[in-house]
Amino acid sequence: LILFNAHLLRVVPHISRRVCLEIMSDTAKLNDLIVRLTESQPKLSELSTLDGDRLANCHLSEIDDGLIRRVLAQKQLLNNKDEQSFLEYVEGGTVLHLLSFIGSEDSCEWILKHNSYPHCVNNNGNTPLHAAVANSQTSCIQVLKYYHSDIY
Repeated sequence: LILFNAHLLRVVPHISRRVCLEIMSDTAKLNDLIVRLTESQPKLSELSTLDGDRLANCHLSEIDDGLIRRVLAQKQLLNNKDEQSFLEYVEGGTVLHLLSFIGSEDSCEWILKHNSYPHCVNNNGNTPLHAAVANSQTSCIQVLKYYHSDIY
């Protein structure tokens, strides 16, 4: 964290130390929320409305890449085929893309209830529905269809 803080101050010299700490705090909070959402039995009732609002439109670039790799490893989705699918259907997307890809049905529904946009596209033009279909996550497909997600 100290190295990150020093780097940020070098890159953007006019930024205050307090702002650096707020950015680092937000990143740590996002990482913690992602871990909680991707658990096999997520305790969604423990998360606040503010957490839901923050995650609803969170871009994956805001989350530690190492954390995303650990989540994929825990879900046993790190072989070559799955990694290629991840790069095509999830990378450059939102948290909803990630949750759809790994099959976190309850978390998908929770984040959609907090106004996550089901039609958002990643860098390759794929929606969360594409991500769920690419990884055969039928329960997430049903949730996304209920929230009127489509492939266009």
